[in-house]
Amino acid sequence: YVLNGKDQGTWHKNARFALKTWTGQETELGTLKTYTQTKFNFGNSAYYAGEDGNQAHNKGVTMDFAWIQLGGLRVGLDDSAFDSFIGYAGNVLNDTIV
Repeated sequence: YVLNGKDQGTWHKNARFALKTWTGQETELGTLKTYTQTKFNFGNSAYYAGEDGNQAHNKGVTMDFAWIQLGGLRVGLDDSAFDSFIGYAGNVLNDTIV
């Protein structure tokens, strides 16, 4: 927001729509399950201005999960055992010593 000719750059807003879908059906070979999770991110930035000068823009779409499972066999995009073991530490985990 420009108040006095200088870019204030103080307010940044973000919004997310997370679409989750899942199904389950009993079959002769076991339970057939599917799951997807897609995130649509939208926000503003002091460093981005579209053609009309609007700083709000799409920040991208991510698909975190998309798998199909029959019985105990799961195929697709999912968490790893390591991700769940460290508690989804992400960038908080200090790995500079390793």
